[in-house]
Amino acid sequence: MRPLLPHQDKILSKCYMQPKIALFLDMRLGKTKITINRFKNETPILVIAPLTVLYSWRDELHKENITDINILTGSRDNRLTLLQNPKQWNLINYEGLQVIPEISKDYWQTIIIDESAKYGIPKL
Repeated sequence: MRPLLPHQDKILSKCYMQPKIALFLDMRLGKTKITINRFKNETPILVIAPLTVLYSWRDELHKENITDINILTGSRDNRLTLLQNPKQWNLINYEGLQVIPEISKDYWQTIIIDESAKYGIPKL
């Protein structure tokens, strides 16, 4: 595991004090690393992100020695097949969420919405 930078460690410690969190930090400050560290012991996790970011999530998870990952892409049937064997980390893009909206039901321990500001989810 890569060590946290001082600002990441400070933010992470505050995240543990809240049952729900939102990280609206500037780009390149390590939100993904903070998030992975915060939720690494939970399962199953759903990450909703733009398609271009899904593989960055996979790469960041691999850097943390996490390999129990599903990338839910392809047709509706392909995504549903992958969901029959959910992994600890399940990554889907926003368009995929529209294809199988039922994915956001109560099944997940944690749901992470990445790049939320670009999709009309208001900042706090």
